[in-house]
Amino acid sequence: MVYSMSIHADLCANIARYDEEKNEIFVVCPLLSSMNDKEIENTVYKVLTSSGFSPKKEYTINFVTSTEYISKEKLDKNNHIGLYYSSNNRFLVWPKIKSKQREIQLRI
Repeated sequence: MVYSMSIHADLCANIARYDEEKNEIFVVCPLLSSMNDKEIENTVYKVLTSSGFSPKKEYTINFVTSTEYISKEKLDKNNHIGLYYSSNNRFLVWPKIKSKQREIQLRI
């Protein structure tokens, strides 16, 4: 199972866009909703550390289904599959669909 977590984290660790003014990161990760909590935690940690971002600094990470949606204006309930706030280590899977939403408290 460790191998599986590594594959998911690697597939979803590449930053597609970073807005320096807003400290907002966009990551394409269509597999996110099928990940378990530990895989999501590993993925977020890898996004931050592999790109030189400090997990202690305040960032927002938006996980989307495709590179077509790497701007705030294009985020909607069908393509915005994950949202992470580093200020409180809170992660929401399907943040815009209440019936599918899952909240995870990460330990990063």
